[in-house]
Amino acid sequence: MDNDVSGNFIIAVKVAADGILVKGSTTATCDKGLSEISSMNNQTADPDAFFSQSALKVEDSMMVVVNVGSNIMTMMIIDSADPTKLSM
Repeated sequence: MDNDVSGNFIIAVKVAADGILVKGSTTATCDKGLSEISSMNNQTADPDAFFSQSALKVEDSMMVVVNVGSNIMTMMIIDSADPTKLSM
């Protein structure tokens, strides 16, 4: 999840047999994320810009995303043939 304040996206990648990440997909959650801004440098806080709030939960073929910038939850279905294909 990118947790972008202008539009939250789920980023899904495939893992090849040799462990290398290969092309996947990005799917919009249709709502907004939220990142902490550091007062030291006015940049996104690292390494925990998501506040460790368990904003993503997967159960079987369902995924629930918390869009913390808009207090809205999005439910998605994970395609069993291609887990990088998500739908609402």
